[in-house]
This record gives sequence, C-alpha cells and structure tokens, in this order.
Amino acid sequence: MDIPSAGRWILTALAAVQLGYAVRALRPALRSRPGARLDAWLAFADPAVGVPVTLALALGNLPALLAGLAVLGPVLACRLYRTIAARRTRPTAAWPLPPGRSPATARPLPCTGAPPLTRATPGWRRAGPPAARSAAARRPG
Repeated sequence: MDIPSAGRWILTALAAVQLGYAVRALRPALRSRPGARLDAWLAFADPAVGVPVTLALALGNLPALLAGLAVLGPVLACRLYRTIAARRTRPTAAWPLPPGRSPATARPLPCTGAPPLTRATPGWRRAGPPAARSAAARRPG
C-alpha cells in the first residue's frame, strides 16, 4: 500500500485518539455489573482493537491490518446487533388493561407517548365512558 507521509501522520494521530478513548472506556468496563458487562467491554474493545488496525494501515502492513480487521469485525457486528436488538424490544404495559384488550391493541396517544385512557387512568370514572358523555351532551338540560 502506498500511503503519503501526511496520511501516515494523520492515521498515527487517529490511533493516539483511539488509544485515549480505549483508556477512557476501560474504567467503566472494569467496574461494570454482570448484567451490563458485555456492553461496557464492547465499548472498550472497539477503540482498543481499532488502534492496531489504524497503525497497521499507517505503516502499510497488510497482514497486521487483515488480522486486526478479523478481530474488529465481530466486535463491531456484536455492537450493531445489540444496538438493533435494544431498539426493537417492546416495553411491557405499565398500566393494567381492561379485560379483552391486549398490549398490542392499546396504543399510546399520538404525539404524546402517553398510555391510552383505560379504567385504570385517574379521572376516567369522573368523565365516564365516551358513550355516556355523548348521551349526556345530547340530553336537553
């Protein structure tokens, strides 16, 4: 590989920055609890493995670059999978649903993210069900 000398210095500086990020991510990885341990170690492994890859690219060492990419690839793939899986998990219903309704049919109110009005919603009994409110509004009073 033919990399200009300015590019080599830029890649070396980038490797130094990555080393700083790796050192910064090491302390949370060492202090992480068992439930959150994998995410913390992946956050450390990404820049830590990126340093030799960047230096191998800067020095033009193709075998070291390929070996580093062989390690970095699964780390990045695992981080990507965990990020996508975390976004796809659905939170469980935090309110009791009336009989016959499932969490799939109880959708949040648009634009607010608030749960739909159910019997467990405070103030629901005061206003009454929608049919009773409309009937009361039609009665001459």
